[in-house]
Amino acid sequence: MKIRREHREILALKLIPGIGNLRLIRLLEAFGSAAPVFAATNLQLREVDGIGPETAALITDFDDWKRVDALLERTQKMGAQLVSIHDSEYPTLLKQICDAPPILWVFGSLQSLSMPAVAVVGTRRPDRYGMDQAEEWSEMLARSGFAVVSGLAHGVDTIAHQRTVQVNGKAIAVLGSGLDRLYPVENSRLARQIVEQGGAVITEFPPGSPARSGNFPVRNRIVSGLSLGVLIIQSGIRGGSMITARLALDQNREVFVLPHELNRARGRGNNHLIRAGEGKLIASLEDITTELPPLEPAPDSDRAERKNSKGRLSESERIESLPDKSRRIVTLLQEGEQQIDDLASRSGFVMSDLLPLLMQLELAGWIRQRSGRYISLRRPEIAD
Repeated sequence: MKIRREHREILALKLIPGIGNLRLIRLLEAFGSAAPVFAATNLQLREVDGIGPETAALITDFDDWKRVDALLERTQKMGAQLVSIHDSEYPTLLKQICDAPPILWVFGSLQSLSMPAVAVVGTRRPDRYGMDQAEEWSEMLARSGFAVVSGLAHGVDTIAHQRTVQVNGKAIAVLGSGLDRLYPVENSRLARQIVEQGGAVITEFPPGSPARSGNFPVRNRIVSGLSLGVLIIQSGIRGGSMITARLALDQNREVFVLPHELNRARGRGNNHLIRAGEGKLIASLEDITTELPPLEPAPDSDRAERKNSKGRLSESERIESLPDKSRRIVTLLQEGEQQIDDLASRSGFVMSDLLPLLMQLELAGWIRQRSGRYISLRRPEIAD
């Protein structure tokens, strides 16, 4: 995509002190595009909500076009693309949020930004359970035709991107820095793989912008804004993932949550979201897809033919949609009720990994536990 005049003028407005995204959007709405903003009088500018006399004066007096052109030249030399909120390539879902970024810098495919997407987010320091779940859910989503959105940070973000790339899916990484100041630096190779795989690395921060701590909560609204829903893999009670969950709710997006053991500190945020009714507990891919618009075309065209007369997936289909480790447990329990120690031995899971998986399956209605630590399937819940 060539750099357009509109890009230049929007970028100029972004450089003016006091003009954040909301004010910039209001100016574009009031004048139709960016060019008339610079032709407007001080009085006309002050008629726009949020534009006071000082900001109006900064607009009418703006004369730093050399800086604007330098940034545009830097963008072209990097091989990046610019897409503004008025361009047809701008992601439709992102445009719907109240503080949509007026302009984006993009490495990679603009088309991938308009794919049906689910964000996969979580702590920068996941435990083994969190790592495994991030891999399994990212793979399932990617194989089902969703783009997987995350923030390229350490931990769950990195795992989500890596697994999506490994299964030839489309990943979208949203940065809290300029494209030429990628953070963390060690994910540079992963960013290139995302682009080579047909995904995209994007940011609202101009070239040269460092990865400041305050940028990351801001970029999280883009992570959720690009997505139909947000999947919280593992989060403490505070942190970026909880911010993303709340942003998603504000944006009327779905929030999906994996449950955790009560004494697992890294999962307290997940359990809090479930307890507060702010996120849907999930145990299978179907728990996500039933809450989202159908993909077009569907990744599995004969899926509908395998549904029962009530329109629900059969037991075998529901089991197939489970994450690998949960499916392993359910498959073993199809043979009959088992004592938990025997189930651990047969599944190959250590108890610290098995217990949260069992809790997840029980909360989702797949299994029941009775005295003596015996586990069995809740067949009335999953039968055809």
